[in-house]
Amino acid sequence: MAKKIPSIALQKGPDLFYPGSRTQITHRGVGSQTFIYTKYADPKGKRIFVAPASVSHVSLIEKNPDILKALFGPKLDAVMPEITEKIGGKVTLDGYAIRSKTIDDNVYGRTGYYQGHKVIMFWYVKNWNMALEALDQLDVSDDDIITVGTSEVGSVASVKKKHLKKQSKAIVDKKADDKQKALDLIKYHTATGIEKEALRKKLFSNDSGVQYPDVSKMSPEEIAQFPWKRQHWRQKAREEGLPDPFDYGESTDHDKKKGFSQWMKKRLKKDS
Repeated sequence: MAKKIPSIALQKGPDLFYPGSRTQITHRGVGSQTFIYTKYADPKGKRIFVAPASVSHVSLIEKNPDILKALFGPKLDAVMPEITEKIGGKVTLDGYAIRSKTIDDNVYGRTGYYQGHKVIMFWYVKNWNMALEALDQLDVSDDDIITVGTSEVGSVASVKKKHLKKQSKAIVDKKADDKQKALDLIKYHTATGIEKEALRKKLFSNDSGVQYPDVSKMSPEEIAQFPWKRQHWRQKAREEGLPDPFDYGESTDHDKKKGFSQWMKKRLKKDS
C-alpha cells in the first residue's frame, strides 16, 4: 500500500503536530491533540489524558499530577527521586527521565492532520494491546493513518486487523499448548525409566517443579476434562474412590497404588 505521509515529514515523529517545531513549520502539519494512555488508572479511574497539541507531554503531566500516579502506579514513591531535579533551589520534573522510565509500559503521541489525512502518531509502541486500547479512547475512524516513531504503519483498520489476528492466533496456540501439557502430565505420573526422565525435562523448569498450565481462567468443564493441578488430581481420585495420589506416606498398599495408576493410563488412552 502506498504511503500517505512522506518520510521527510516523519523525520521528527509526532513533532510534526507540535506547533512551533521546525518539522511542523516546514511540513505544515496541523496538530489536534497531545495524548498519553497510561498503564494504571488515576484516582478517578482515568487512563487517557489529552490536551491541545501545543501542550508538551511534560507540561501535560505538570498540570495534572495524577498522571504521574497513572504512569507509575504503586512504584511512584520509589521513583520520585529519579524523575525530579533541583534547578535554582526549586524541585522540577525531569521530562526525559519520566519518558525513559515509562515509554515501554505507556503510550505517548499526538493526533492531527497532514495534507487532508487525519494521523495518529505514536512516539513508540512496545505493547500493541495498549496502543489499540488508546485508539478506542481517541476519536478515530478506520481510514485514519497510524505512524510509530518515524514510520507509517497503515490505516487504523489494517493495524487493528493485523494485531487482532495475532491475538486470536496466540489464544488458539495457548489452548493447544495447555492441552498438550495436560496429556504430558498424565503420562508423567504413570511413566517409568527413560520416558519419565524425558517428560521430567520437558515439564520441569530448572528442577523447580512441574510447570502446570494456568487454570485461573479455565471453565469448570475444561478443568473436569483434564486433571490440571494437584487438587484436581485429588478430586478425581475421590470421585473414583481411589486413594490420594499425592499421599507419599509409608503405605505399602501396592494394590491401591496400582489401581490408581491403571485408572490414569485409561484416561490417557481415552483423552489422546
